[in-house]
Amino acid sequence: MKATRYESGKRWTEQRHLNRRMRRGTDAAAGRLSGRLLRVCLSFSVGAALSLWGAFGAFGEPLGLSTIDGQTVTSRMGGFVVQVPQEYEVDRTGGSWELSRQLVAQMKSTDQVQVDFAASEVNEADKSYIVNMGLVMPADDGTGTSFNVETLKAELAQSGLDEAAAQSGRITLGTKEYEYLKVDYGKLMADSMRDYLNTAEFSDLQKQTVQAYIVQMEKMLVNDFYIRQEGNQIYVLCQTYSADQSDRAAAFLSCLTPYSGIEGWEQTGETGWKYRLADGSFAANCWKQDELGLTYHLDNEGKIQYSAWIQDAGGWKYVDELGHMVTSVTKAVDGVEYTFGADGYMEEGSERPKEEFTLGTLEGNHYTNPWADLTLTFPEEAVVLKGDGSSRTYALVGGEHVDPDDPELSYRVTVDFTEADVELDRFMDVLRQYGSTEGYQVDSSENVELGGHTYRSCRTSTRFADGTSHHSDWYVRQIEDKFVILHFDYYEELKGQADQVYQSIGQ
Repeated sequence: MKATRYESGKRWTEQRHLNRRMRRGTDAAAGRLSGRLLRVCLSFSVGAALSLWGAFGAFGEPLGLSTIDGQTVTSRMGGFVVQVPQEYEVDRTGGSWELSRQLVAQMKSTDQVQVDFAASEVNEADKSYIVNMGLVMPADDGTGTSFNVETLKAELAQSGLDEAAAQSGRITLGTKEYEYLKVDYGKLMADSMRDYLNTAEFSDLQKQTVQAYIVQMEKMLVNDFYIRQEGNQIYVLCQTYSADQSDRAAAFLSCLTPYSGIEGWEQTGETGWKYRLADGSFAANCWKQDELGLTYHLDNEGKIQYSAWIQDAGGWKYVDELGHMVTSVTKAVDGVEYTFGADGYMEEGSERPKEEFTLGTLEGNHYTNPWADLTLTFPEEAVVLKGDGSSRTYALVGGEHVDPDDPELSYRVTVDFTEADVELDRFMDVLRQYGSTEGYQVDSSENVELGGHTYRSCRTSTRFADGTSHHSDWYVRQIEDKFVILHFDYYEELKGQADQVYQSIGQ
């Protein structure tokens, strides 16, 4: 029991870095994708893991990626429609399995590479998996080296693997012709290790260990790359799977049918992105979403509008400098702050002069922050510390045992301000996903009113063998380019103290 609670304490110390992990890239040193693809496969085989949060990012314009409707993926760039079998999870991040999420995040390690879709299935007990990914990248990434089958073969050779063992050729998928390279990386690496084993001096025990690893390696990693270039973009269908899934990899390709030409975003040269309707015309004077759920307003010529107020029968909406309809945010326009709801409408009476960002002030156990329009008070017996907003100290932390290195939890309340590098909806999606890890479950996720403002909430908990529980609850709102994050961390028997802080907000 004590150990279980200690683990809960450790979890809290890890959570203080959650928001930073969300906006941190997966591989700051990554170069060109062609060089990275092989390194991904090789490093993955020995258990290298990078953060899944790199699969998320904010973008300024539509990307022209696939539309994902349940199990149906329609890819204009790939030239196909695929009805993905029900046993696969389909999204752009790798689904609920850590293995597939890491693979997808690894492939998406720079903003130049976009994930068109990911269809994955993992059997963690049997170490069996298959991940199908569509990737889009620029044809010219500034290196002057084209990404194609020949560059991949060259990388194999540079890594000491036999490029002649790979299969290559051309194939039609949907309506487009692709060149392909099929590489059993696991077998190639196992063969290389076997050659080394035969020439090196090992003890019998060492040989047994290496041979066992070779057997495991042979089952571990196969990669099939299908590559095509169209204009200034390259499309890659990448299949990564364990050796036992080769038949299913081939079966997935058979599910690809010719692209049906349904409506979607289309780049039109000098006029930029427009939305092509099913009848061939372009949409105008309306709202349209992109593949990430971001909403744009098109003018009477079908062009995306930027930094503009849009009025309709429901009231006023605003599109920012990136063309996105702003939602669930307090944003300054021409020196005046307005609050916009989840539906994008400006809340009447929310106008106030723009406040400059501040970490707030602490007087005794009472905290005030005019920028966040936030006040709260801790119980008299609480220890309250004002920090510098770093990952170490937060802007404010109060309660009992507030030292980040102290694993003995009773209750803590933290106030933090982090850069909003993703849209709030996607931030909460990731937060909910994270909140259901390590034995915790999401108890509720909804909008709540705190201190006169609407916050998104994510309340989680875990239960111990003695019937007690530990809670970890987040409340998030966005002001300009920052998230205001309130985090309540407490044992059930100390819920009263946490509730006291909660009820004091804005009063």
